[in-house]
Amino acid sequence: MSALLIFFLMCGMSLLSMSCAPQSPSQLITNDKVVQTAELSKLIEKINASAQEFQNVRGRLLFGYQASPQTAIRNLDGSLIFQKPDSLLLKTFTEVTPHQFSLITKDDKFWFYFPSRSMIYTGKYAVLLDQDKFDIGFHPGDVLKSIYVAPIESEHVTMDSEDEYYVITVENQKGVTQRRLHISKRGLLVTREYYFNESGITELEILRNEYMQQGSVHFAQNISARRLPEDYRFYLTFYKALLNSDTIQSKDFQFNAPKETTLETITE
Repeated sequence: MSALLIFFLMCGMSLLSMSCAPQSPSQLITNDKVVQTAELSKLIEKINASAQEFQNVRGRLLFGYQASPQTAIRNLDGSLIFQKPDSLLLKTFTEVTPHQFSLITKDDKFWFYFPSRSMIYTGKYAVLLDQDKFDIGFHPGDVLKSIYVAPIESEHVTMDSEDEYYVITVENQKGVTQRRLHISKRGLLVTREYYFNESGITELEILRNEYMQQGSVHFAQNISARRLPEDYRFYLTFYKALLNSDTIQSKDFQFNAPKETTLETITE
């Protein structure tokens, strides 16, 4: 068992009460009971418009993760700042531990900081996407992938219609499936998304609901993800979320190692 996994298993699970944050001008999207018809081009246009207009999010949230269906869910209170394309600050804490851990990504680097152990793990961004490097109960790279629905840029796209969903399949030039998006006919929002590996095998399932809207942006406040075949799971539940804030700056993602901490670089 890795040192990182041991640390996470020792973490407390109590939650701090949320403090009030500035209200966003966004609107919560209520469930639409009317089935809507849509062509493939319209759905792609809506998804891409949301992805293009979305620039950042700042929020308070509950972050939960589960290493397997047989283990308990670890729940942590936290705050998150994300700036496209891949800058992230995720800071978690509990009632017992005011600062549980921080995950920071910026440019081509990442930092995992664990204050209670005075330990920092760092390396290139590509390492963050390698699950084998992090036996911690969730895949850090999947957190970045789940925050918003990425645009559909492939020319190889098809759509099927099921009872409650439109299903968009995105393939590469070789005809291998890369993504599959399930779009509810009641609201035309992406509620389920699958990512596939280079062999066309499912590796990630993302569920999204409780959408809020600001302009063309549709942002899910409840996100859950499951990585296959390991069956790692994590959950992001936003209590407060502010979209496209002009207060987010590059310095928000700067990391300065505190004194008397051990820095370990993880290589590819």
